[in-house]
Order: sequence, then structure tokens, then C-alpha cells
Amino acid sequence: MDDVRQSYYQVLQSQIQYESQQSMLKYLEELLQLTDRRVSQQAALKADRLSVKAEVAKATYQLTTIEDMLADRKEVLNHLLGRSVETEFSVEPVPATLPEQEDLSAARAIALEHRPEIKLAANRMRQAELATRSEKTHYIPDISIQASYASPANINFLPQNIGTIGALLTWQPWDWGEKRHKVQQAALAEKQAGLSVEDTREQILLDVNSNFRHLREARSRLAVTEALRDAETEKMRNQKEAYSQQSILLSDLLRQQSSLADAESQYHQAVLAYWSARADFQKTLGEE
Repeated sequence: MDDVRQSYYQVLQSQIQYESQQSMLKYLEELLQLTDRRVSQQAALKADRLSVKAEVAKATYQLTTIEDMLADRKEVLNHLLGRSVETEFSVEPVPATLPEQEDLSAARAIALEHRPEIKLAANRMRQAELATRSEKTHYIPDISIQASYASPANINFLPQNIGTIGALLTWQPWDWGEKRHKVQQAALAEKQAGLSVEDTREQILLDVNSNFRHLREARSRLAVTEALRDAETEKMRNQKEAYSQQSILLSDLLRQQSSLADAESQYHQAVLAYWSARADFQKTLGEE
């Protein structure tokens, strides 16, 4: 389940990155058309056109790379789901947060209820308790009761109806400490099983706490990179408007375009880190 969840989030991240790169390429193509017009009006140099054309080629290459990565990740997800790797599909966005992501106490309770490790440790403890009880029963004497009834035929000198009943008690009071030793060993195993339950519980809580904090940090980083991307996008819009009015040079616009590309890259890295942390957190909860 964790592999499928991780694969799904990777597909979603690549899908968003692909759509973003498509928008970037569209913008650069529009910029190339604008630069062509300015070159034809002798308001820009031919070198400016070549620079924008190079950026278009670069963006096209990046789009192809992202498209290939998206195809690879879709094939991996198809394989994990047991269907043909050629099956076409697109993934739906997921909610920004989960209810458990906002409440650490609730996350701890869910993990302790669903994690298989705690259930396995509890079962081992119950087995150890039963083993201790079984060893203690050896102190109890074995009692056997037998009853019979017979009616002899054609034997005149015997009673016509004979009934018997008997009891046999077997007990070994001297065993040179064997019973006590076995009971002590069983009690020790029971104590160790109890300690194992507590240790497993603490390990689960440590796991949940760590992944909860990691997810919180990833969510904060995502919010920061998203804000930076939005700021760079707005700057880009202003710079494009200024360039169309011949208020700035093409080099200034391309510099801003590079800053926006860096912001986009950081944002997509933060998206993938967030969803990876989210998948790890969901795994710690033990839920399907």
C-alpha cells in the first residue's frame, strides 16, 4: 500500500510539473512572437530573438524530459496495480491535509489501534501468560475416575449385577525443583513479552511523532516555496508588460524568467517532499 501511495504521489507531482512546464513554454512562445515583431520593427536586435528562441528550445526539451518521467511513473503505478503498463490514466489531486495531520494525539491513537506490530506483541504476551498458567497446572495432582457395570450370564455363583467405581490420584511431590524452574522460566518469558509490548508501543509513538514533525516541516516548506513562486510569477508578469512597452531590456526579462524557473523547481521539489512525507506519515498510522 505504501509503494502504491508513493507511486501515486510521484505521478501527481510529475503531472503538475508537466502542466506548469506547458504554461512556461506557452509564455516563451508568446515572448518569441513579441520579439519577432520588435525585430521586424527594428526595436530589438536579432540576438534578442535568438536568445528567446534558445529559451524556447530549452523549455521544449525540459517538457519532453518531464513527459518521459511522467510516462515512466505511470507505468510503475500500473504495474503495482496489476494492470497493463500501457493503460492510460490521469490522477486526481488529493486534499491538502488529513484530519490526523492536525492532531498528534489522534494520530497516536490511530497508530496504536491499527499498527500490526502492537497487535503481534500483544498476542505474544497472551501466549506467554497461557504458557505460565499451563506450567502452574503441573502442581495439581492428576485424578482419574473409572466406573463399570456388568451382568454375568450363565454364572450362578456370581451376582447378577456387578458395579464398580474407582479413583486414581497421581502426584509427584519431589521433582528436584523441575516444576518450579519451568514456572520461573515461563514467568520470565511472560515478563519479557510484557516489556516487548511496552517497547513496541514506545517505538510506534516515536515513529508517529517523528513523521508528524517531518510532515509539518514539509508542509511549511511547501507554503514558503508556493509563496515565492507566486511572487516571482507576478514579477514576471510585470516585467513582461514592461518589456512590451520597451521599458526594460530583454536581458532583464530573461533574468526574471530564470528566477521564476528556479522558484518553480523549488516548488516542485517541495511538492514531492511533502507528498513523500505524507505517505510516510500515513504508513506510520497503519491504516489501509
